[in-house]
Amino acid sequence: MGIQAPDIGQIQKIRIGHNSEKFGSAWYLEKVLIQRHLSEQPEKRKRGFKSGRSQRLSQISATDPNVEEYWFVCRQWFDKSSGDKATVRELLPTDEQGNILSDRQELTYEVHVFTGDKSGAGIDANVFLTIYGESEDTGERELQQSKTNRNKFERNQEDVFEIKAAALGKLKKIKIRHDDSNIGSAWYLDRVEITDPETNQLYHFVCQKWLATDKDDGLISREIPALENKALRLAAARESSAGSSVNYGLEMKSKFSQK
Repeated sequence: MGIQAPDIGQIQKIRIGHNSEKFGSAWYLEKVLIQRHLSEQPEKRKRGFKSGRSQRLSQISATDPNVEEYWFVCRQWFDKSSGDKATVRELLPTDEQGNILSDRQELTYEVHVFTGDKSGAGIDANVFLTIYGESEDTGERELQQSKTNRNKFERNQEDVFEIKAAALGKLKKIKIRHDDSNIGSAWYLDRVEITDPETNQLYHFVCQKWLATDKDDGLISREIPALENKALRLAAARESSAGSSVNYGLEMKSKFSQK
């Protein structure tokens, strides 16, 4: 399979998955090989490399010196009904045996989702989350397997999820939405909290709004900026002194709200 595209330089990671829409869509991925066809001569490329492990993410093809080969060894299932239930994964460059070549880390972000304490606050629709860092994002991930509750996103409940991704740096915002897939898919989201495993920094994403086509502003997708502990305390103090609520979130109109 070939993909024609402008040269993107060295490949730092890939994100691969499937939509799990059909019955029996479990998939075991052994590995991915990407070949980058180059126009420069091998000796020029060699002189242009800087020292450091991160510069050696690829291998020169044994049969063509103008081709760089990037291996991404996975050896995991993509299956919504078993294991970690992940159907999307990020992979860092490896050699053909699976040894990581990148100096970047794959981290496991712990995501705490708090459904509010309001009548009808829970939801049975599918919920999706994207985490944005300084220069990277996780891509959209479905929040499938709660570590704390079998029936997730119920009223006044905390659900904990894990998302594996290449290190994002300082977290900036999240995008969270549901697919409005069930009748009465109204969800009152209080907040999301995410711990950065590298720094142990806790980030708060305060929503305190409905994600529903028939409540409030009719939005089922919201972008929410990150607040660190200090910023959260300052915002709470301002809210208390002003005697009114603070709008923490940035909303986006859903196509469903335009029905």
